Amino acid sequence: MADDPEKPEHLTRSICVSPDAVVRGRVPANLLRRAMSKPRRTSTKAEDASPSALAVVKPSGQELATSPPPSPEKAAPAAAPAADGDGKALETIEDQIRQSYIGVVYTHKTHEKDADACTRTLRNLKIAQIATSSITATGTVIVVLGDNYAAKVITALVSLIAVVVSALAKGKDHGGRAQEHQATAASLWAIRQAYQSLLVDLRTRAISDAEARKRRDDLFEKEGAIHKKAPRTTPEAYAAAQDALKNKEEYTSSDAEIDTFLPASLKKASHGNGAPNR
Repeated sequence: MADDPEKPEHLTRSICVSPDAVVRGRVPANLLRRAMSKPRRTSTKAEDASPSALAVVKPSGQELATSPPPSPEKAAPAAAPAADGDGKALETIEDQIRQSYIGVVYTHKTHEKDADACTRTLRNLKIAQIATSSITATGTVIVVLGDNYAAKVITALVSLIAVVVSALAKGKDHGGRAQEHQATAASLWAIRQAYQSLLVDLRTRAISDAEARKRRDDLFEKEGAIHKKAPRTTPEAYAAAQDALKNKEEYTSSDAEIDTFLPASLKKASHGNGAPNR
């Protein structure tokens, strides 16, 4: 095929003579034949690239380098551990301590009432012993000095009563029991105050739940040791304690009553805000 310089222009447009460029316009016939008879195979940069890297080609032919994909061996960051002192846990501990606190309050007051009862019984027995001894001595003198049948009968009866009183006084160590109840009440008072301080720290979130559990367990252990040595209480003493705490409001004071014993800088309420609880 001979070179034809008169070859139509539309046959020589848009002929690709190389993989990197497009030549638009008139091309000599000999260059066209050479390009058509000896096609070159070229590889793109994407084919020569390593598998670990990717190349994105824009329509204009420019390349944008991209970072390699993340390695599957790289583990995701571990979740942060839960913060200490979770609010729900502290509330649960607080509920348990509140139950223990009210139990100590009633037990402490019951031992106080039992101590009062033992002391009162001991006092009454001593008074009875003194009275019967006096009457017996007087009756004996009357019987010796005179022959009075009525005096003899009265003296005999009083002497019998004196024996019964002495037996009651020696049968139960009311003085010792009163001291035991007083000592137990004093120990429980310290536990009661410790529970109250722990409740304040829990309510103000001043301690963590771990520290709250430790202090709670320590108080449980101390309270158990006190109960092992404590004397038995009576139903009458518990009823008296319940009446004192609920109705008479013992160990309960209003803000006005507390302010009475505090300096002006520490007063919380004026004295006119309600009458103090007695």
